[in-house]
Amino acid sequence: TRKLSNYSKKAFGSADEQGVAKISGGQHCRAMFWLAGFGWLPADPADVTKMRLAEKKENGDPAVEAVGDYLFGNWEMNWVGFNYARDFALSPVAEQGDLNNFGYPYAEVDGDPLNFYDPAEFSYDYQTWAENKKVTIDIKDMTCSLCVISINKALRSTDGVIKAKASLKTHQAEVIVPEGFENQALLTAISRTGYTGEIQEVVSVP
Repeated sequence: TRKLSNYSKKAFGSADEQGVAKISGGQHCRAMFWLAGFGWLPADPADVTKMRLAEKKENGDPAVEAVGDYLFGNWEMNWVGFNYARDFALSPVAEQGDLNNFGYPYAEVDGDPLNFYDPAEFSYDYQTWAENKKVTIDIKDMTCSLCVISINKALRSTDGVIKAKASLKTHQAEVIVPEGFENQALLTAISRTGYTGEIQEVVSVP
């Protein structure tokens, strides 16, 4: 990723200052082909096209050619494989029959498949994080289960929060966020519910 991001951060992804990278448009199929005398070789023409379109460049541009040369025989290796097959039989059975490939979420409404290529019709979100940390927050004025519900809702709806759980027993909330996350955002979220939080501990977690 670091090598290819020199040519396009928009196409190949880059974490923000909080360590969060939103990559909802990054999924596609990678390919391999057989070359006599060499065996199976990886190739990723889709990423070359994505970079060219993102940077508004022509095929003959030196940067496009450099990315094309690298991805003919290599894969950009910062990725997660969801599956490795073809002709997926879903359960319940999909209206369109077996899926040729399963690179996108699949859903139907009243038997009509949603267009998973159109984010206006079918929205979803993938996010990746760098190393995480656990922030423990003291909230002394929690007195009932509704307090916990309100605080959990406020924390979990804060952009960048991975996991949050408040406890009436301990009068604390434990929140998992990216390592570079600004902790003050958690206190601000709590204050909007009418409660006051104070950070008690911050530790790194896997």
